[in-house]
Amino acid sequence: MDRESYENVLIDLEEDIKIKRAKTEKLNQEILQDENVISVLRLKLSQEVLVASPSNNVESVEQANSSFTLSAGNKYTEKNQSKISLNDASEKILQSEGKPLYVADLIEKLKEYGRFTDRRQLSGTIRKDHKNRFINLGGNNWDLLQRHPEKADN
Repeated sequence: MDRESYENVLIDLEEDIKIKRAKTEKLNQEILQDENVISVLRLKLSQEVLVASPSNNVESVEQANSSFTLSAGNKYTEKNQSKISLNDASEKILQSEGKPLYVADLIEKLKEYGRFTDRRQLSGTIRKDHKNRFINLGGNNWDLLQRHPEKADN
């Protein structure tokens, strides 16, 4: 193969990867919506509320968020769980884990605080944290900046 052939194959493969990433992101969004519906349904069932028709719109998830029943052992109560921000909850999770977490793992742990979010929202919120508590170690792996003093100036 000549150089031009290699370049064409490379371009084709890069385009194929872009298409596959777009499909993956769409599937991840659909999975997140389904998980939110499951959370709402579990909440309604735990409160013995009859479910006439499931809903996967944001309002239903936000309503569930405000009255979400937390797992045993979590110190946040129904009264104050809605007051904790994504950043504050993320900081507490990263402190308790003692290690960096991939954004999807952080999203799962945030559910214990009654907070529902997606990758895009959480990454943006953490990135714009006015207290500058977080650092992206690459590949959407997040940690507390205080554990990486060598990167604090960057």
